[in-house]
Amino acid sequence: MNFPRSPEPIGTIEEIRDWIISGSEHEMRFAIQGAARYSIGMIDQLLEDLSYEHDANCDRFLRGWLDTLDPLERLAAAVATEHHYQLSLVAISQAADRALVQVMESVKPAIEDLAKNF
Repeated sequence: MNFPRSPEPIGTIEEIRDWIISGSEHEMRFAIQGAARYSIGMIDQLLEDLSYEHDANCDRFLRGWLDTLDPLERLAAAVATEHHYQLSLVAISQAADRALVQVMESVKPAIEDLAKNF
């Protein structure tokens, strides 16, 4: 699932929440695009509020959102949201492994991005 980042973010945090709950492909795309205007902390809190009741949709959203972030942001977001897979998204198949893979896959691009700047 690869959703490009929208040049103009859309949606309030409440709309993003509703789009995630809906889970339709169309609304999930809006949720991911809309997340671009919010901090990692805000998205983490949104997932905290939703994940126990909408774990599959939160997983889809989280994976799609991480794919849109720049390398350093992606690493920070993967680390910041890792706990969801260990606590609230445990019903997702291989949840702990998925969290670890997301962090590990984020490290190399982040290091490469840092190396370019030095």
